[in-house]
Amino acid sequence: MRAQTSLPALGIALVLLVTTSVFAVTVAAEQLEASRSETLERAGAVAVADALIGADSEATVRANVLDRAALRSLSPAALEARYGLDPRAGVRVQLGTETVLRRGSVGAGTTIERIVLIENRSRRTIVPTFRQSGQVTLPRRTPTVTLRVRPDNATVETVRVNGRIVLDNPTGLRGRFEVSTSRFETATIGFAGSGRLSSGDVRVTYWPARTRKSRLRVTIQRGGAAGG
Repeated sequence: MRAQTSLPALGIALVLLVTTSVFAVTVAAEQLEASRSETLERAGAVAVADALIGADSEATVRANVLDRAALRSLSPAALEARYGLDPRAGVRVQLGTETVLRRGSVGAGTTIERIVLIENRSRRTIVPTFRQSGQVTLPRRTPTVTLRVRPDNATVETVRVNGRIVLDNPTGLRGRFEVSTSRFETATIGFAGSGRLSSGDVRVTYWPARTRKSRLRVTIQRGGAAGG
């Protein structure tokens, strides 16, 4: 009689055991999937962030130095084609407090942060006096120089940058000239010809760079590409 009474209790206990086991397995599977998803999101965010700040990136002027305008011009399609973004993932790219690119949902995504420099170039013009010599050294490096050569009582036949001839005309140079220079070294520009150059005969326009520190944040959420 006692054994018969125990059977329902045993059945209930088995049901509870099975239910608890299924619940535990379900929770473990969900945690495992969440962990796997977070790992993949992190790997994706690291890959995109490191590619964006690399020396070969379209968004940099050199490794870890960003061109803000170039970064803003990037699209999610470009991130997929050239920077390894998963086409199914939501993405947000932030520079400082500005969101420069976003696609889909990233509310629960994984964020990777990198310390970067932002480079900006501004126009500067120098009018050499030529009191000491026929050359001028620019105070900051620049990739290009614009020369306006209009001497009154002299003739400029040759222009050198760090000893390298970049312009040459035996009959004289006059007008506006674009000259490429090395962005890795300071440019010394020399003018040679006949007569003595004076202030105002040459104007040198260049574009020096200034950098400031910022933070690049890349957030990836798997399956978030179709989100809002």
